[in-house]
Amino acid sequence: MPRARLGVVLTLPAPVAAEIDGLRRALGDGTLGRVEPHLTIVPPVNVALGGIPDALALVRDAAASTPPMALGLGPATTFWPATPVVYLAVDGDVDPIRRLHSALDVGPWVRPTTWPFIPHVTVGDDVDPDLIPAAVASMAHYRRTVTVAAVAVLREEPDRRWVRIADAELSGRRVVGRGGVEIVLDRGAHHGDEPWRQPFAVEARVDGAPAGTAAGGTDDDLWLTALTVDASRRREGIGRQLLREVEAIGRARGCARALLLCPADATGRAWLEGFGWQVDLTLPAWRGDQPWVRLCRRLD
Repeated sequence: MPRARLGVVLTLPAPVAAEIDGLRRALGDGTLGRVEPHLTIVPPVNVALGGIPDALALVRDAAASTPPMALGLGPATTFWPATPVVYLAVDGDVDPIRRLHSALDVGPWVRPTTWPFIPHVTVGDDVDPDLIPAAVASMAHYRRTVTVAAVAVLREEPDRRWVRIADAELSGRRVVGRGGVEIVLDRGAHHGDEPWRQPFAVEARVDGAPAGTAAGGTDDDLWLTALTVDASRRREGIGRQLLREVEAIGRARGCARALLLCPADATGRAWLEGFGWQVDLTLPAWRGDQPWVRLCRRLD
């Protein structure tokens, strides 16, 4: 049966992640460039392709019941002589990390274990044992404090790079309803090609099945790039709830405006205008000689 090699990690905020990559580079970490800096929750495990939806649902549910965590990273220490790994110790909100790990020790995420679970951030994998004492000493005073707010699922590619296939905000779930339909909204991050400082994605689920998605990103403004609802679930208020969640993300990130670029005759334009989005810019022949417009909604 075809399988994918997956892992579950806590992602680290960009400034500290870049700094940790510098430490990894100094130690000659062989995984640099193949996997982003992270704190492992579930080490690599082979998951049947047919079991991936259930595996992702378990991650979303675990993230929904786990709050964001304030963590201290450092100083450096090592697992040697058990294994030649140099890592940053982790303290602070460690109990939620352990609960998250336990919540995912089920179903497709179960794997044989050799070592007990110790929250850590690897900075050097397969380090020359003769270099480990000096490496640990050089980072004896390294210390950073971060807030971790998302969990990600990574998949190993044939070239051994690990890429994100899904993620979810910690406690990033709301349950809303309209007319008796219970809609579960899970927040995550969209990983497209757009150069957003902060991407976002929202998935709507009804009765456990995907019902709609919204995605985009924020810089000084919020940009909505996609909002879709499954054809079988339209007219149930799902699109409206997705749009409200998107606008709430913009307000939480301090954006004064929400913006969307679309063809002037786009079918969703009138729907958005019904929720207060207004044309604030016209773009004649912007793409393929077709007129486009920019829709705007004030969030302040």
